[in-house]
Amino acid sequence: MDWDVPTPGNMMEVITRYFEQENINYRRIDGKVLHAGFQGRHLNYQVLVMVHEEKRRAVFHSTVPVRVQQEQRAVVAEYICRANQGLMLGKFELDFESGSVTYKTSIDVDGGELTMEMVRTLLHVNLSTTDRYATGLIRVLYGDLRPAQAIAELEGHSAMRRRAAQAALN
Repeated sequence: MDWDVPTPGNMMEVITRYFEQENINYRRIDGKVLHAGFQGRHLNYQVLVMVHEEKRRAVFHSTVPVRVQQEQRAVVAEYICRANQGLMLGKFELDFESGSVTYKTSIDVDGGELTMEMVRTLLHVNLSTTDRYATGLIRVLYGDLRPAQAIAELEGHSAMRRRAAQAALN
């Protein structure tokens, strides 16, 4: 028997195997959740990976290391809505109770198998998107830019092309 191959169908095994292969330090919480810290180009992020074996789903949440004060939540919500409009995979979320900001990517593999390549893609998209948009979020929080300006700077020409394509459909 080959002990290096994850058990077919066990999503948590595939994810932990990927983390171990990539030398990612993690800790397992409650059997269904993994926690790991990552250094981005701009900030450090905490990632929670939640696995729902019975539903065949995995969810990756990266936490942006800021706590949005009550009086800033409306402007941050605008920033997040503008950011989400251009994203193809995942979404930003603002917890209006706590002020935490997270980015979530997920996959449903019902009828199939989770692969290490899928895990790599989910994690890479999650962390790179979080790191990219966190800079704009910080600038919005500290009054340097309005949400529309921050998104325009981050997305540049891709936002203009997307809006032109949407206008052509209307």
